Amino acid sequence: MKILFLFLSLGFLLISFTCKRDLNGPYLPPHSLFFLIKKGGSRLPDSILDNMKLYYYQNGVKTYLSDFGRATDEGHNLGILTTRDIGLKSGNDNIKNFYIEYLYGQPDPLFADYRHLSTDAAKQDPCYCYYPIQQVKFNGQIASTDPSITQEPVYLFYKP
Repeated sequence: MKILFLFLSLGFLLISFTCKRDLNGPYLPPHSLFFLIKKGGSRLPDSILDNMKLYYYQNGVKTYLSDFGRATDEGHNLGILTTRDIGLKSGNDNIKNFYIEYLYGQPDPLFADYRHLSTDAAKQDPCYCYYPIQQVKFNGQIASTDPSITQEPVYLFYKP
């Protein structure tokens, strides 16, 4: 009976410590990319934002990111767009060039460079995540984040 109790206790402790390590480990999925496109100092109108798409080419095939769209709640009102899948495509498949498609007009190039890190590297990275963003460019210009939005980093893109 003592041996059974010992094994059960050891098993419980092992499971407890293993689960705690997983909960405290690096953030697994890529952080969403949030961005705001401005033209002439103002965000794009809803009629344009509601009809935009994001795509990339892989082996010559045009593929849309299905999770791309408007942010929710206050982000929606601000005109913020978002995607999480872009991090997986960039980090796992080494696809860095994406394109924002408008209902009318020419697409805008979006460069998104995510890295996919090992567990040890993710623990050492400042974002404490497996998919840190290295660089974001819009129309060839390095994008900066909007300092007035503090909940999440939101990149500002300026459309000519």
